[in-house]
Amino acid sequence: MKANTDKHLEDLAEKLMKDLPLEKPTVNFTANVMSLLEAKSSATAYKPLISKRAWFILFTALTALFIFLFFNGDAEAGVWSRQLGLDKINYNAFDGFSGFKLSTVSMYSLAAGTLMILIQLSFLKKYFSSRLKF
Repeated sequence: MKANTDKHLEDLAEKLMKDLPLEKPTVNFTANVMSLLEAKSSATAYKPLISKRAWFILFTALTALFIFLFFNGDAEAGVWSRQLGLDKINYNAFDGFSGFKLSTVSMYSLAAGTLMILIQLSFLKKYFSSRLKF
């Protein structure tokens, strides 16, 4: 059934195309199309999500916060923690790991694995940066 329908549609298209005259493109058709493609295919310039100015402000604010806490941390932390009732909380997230010991072989293997991953990340970044040209 489908083959019969396809054959009928092909015959109809052939009859319609037979009656139409052959059209010729203008002399500079290719040049016109290429100029339109060049106009539309302008490369998009890379623009980071966070600008350098925003990174600078963030870094400066964090540095100022760390300096402030380093010099004024003891006196202010006690006042704030007493006002919020945080001085009564005694919680250590690492209590469950108090009996956990790693052998020297395990420590060396973790350090070597981490070093290898960091080296691979640097190579991969260099590889993908060289492929991505703006």
